[in-house]
Amino acid sequence: MLEEDGIPWHRGMTFEVTCEAATIDDAVEAARGEAEVTATLMAAAARAPLGPARPVLAVDVTPGIEDRSFLQWVYGGAIVIGKTVVTPEALGAFHRALLERGSPGTTDRRLLERSLLSLSWYRLALDETDALTRFMHLWLAIEALEPLLADHFGCDSQGFGGLRALAEAQQPNDPGEGSKRVSEALGVRRALFHSLRVNVQTLKERAREQIEFAEGLLHRGWGVVLGVGDLEARLPTGSVTAFDAYILIRATIVQQDETFGGRLPYMVSELEPYRVNPDDPDYLNVSYRGKLSLRNADLAAPARNPWTARTERWPVRRARERNDLRSRRCRAER
Repeated sequence: MLEEDGIPWHRGMTFEVTCEAATIDDAVEAARGEAEVTATLMAAAARAPLGPARPVLAVDVTPGIEDRSFLQWVYGGAIVIGKTVVTPEALGAFHRALLERGSPGTTDRRLLERSLLSLSWYRLALDETDALTRFMHLWLAIEALEPLLADHFGCDSQGFGGLRALAEAQQPNDPGEGSKRVSEALGVRRALFHSLRVNVQTLKERAREQIEFAEGLLHRGWGVVLGVGDLEARLPTGSVTAFDAYILIRATIVQQDETFGGRLPYMVSELEPYRVNPDDPDYLNVSYRGKLSLRNADLAAPARNPWTARTERWPVRRARERNDLRSRRCRAER
């Protein structure tokens, strides 16, 4: 909670998770999962949104060791997110079909509502980086077109007949293949929407494999119901996924103590963006000049991999060998 001009502003929430894992990377994933579950419960209890948990610091807190694994994520703040050009051909096709006077969208209320519903779900999908949620929104965008596609192809909408007919029409030389691809995507949908007993990681991989097919099917569906022909040829060749941009610091803390305690070392970053290609107005490539300042440690020296930070000079003790799982502490913050 920060106060500005006498007004308290809430600036995120910090989760601190202590867990056991074989490696510090495994501990980060376990801690992220626990933080996400807690955030989900808090959002439900408060009836208020709570964004995704992002890792900030992770350190090995196993007692009695000298060298401790350390991770820190430095997020870039005002990082330029990749954008693609909005071409007049693509935007014009949507506008002419839905909004211009006398267009199908202005004369057919059902077409307008279904199309805008599909486009709105697609807009949400583009904001997702997780494969499951991106596929879920994509499929909802596709399902919004199903009644219109069934009318267009003159088939029964039961069993997603419109989508199957659309997929089959794109592969006339391979009968049954389009319907098979739709069935594979529907298998992911059923597992996701109906909470079937499946492994989450396996389901995520299946969803990731279907995203390109689902997006292509959606684009072809828009072209058919809006009567604008081959819409895919006017769209960019790939969609943008807005991942967080960050610097990951991987280090070893030389602690030299019997038990671990006190304040955690960390780095304070100052990142300055600058344009790499200022002479080309049509291409944007941004890099960053950075300075890292050490806190809660005596010194930091670059190493081959990773750099090493030395904390307070406590008496040197020989680390005891341990073959069991080590406790890791991971702090995730949004």
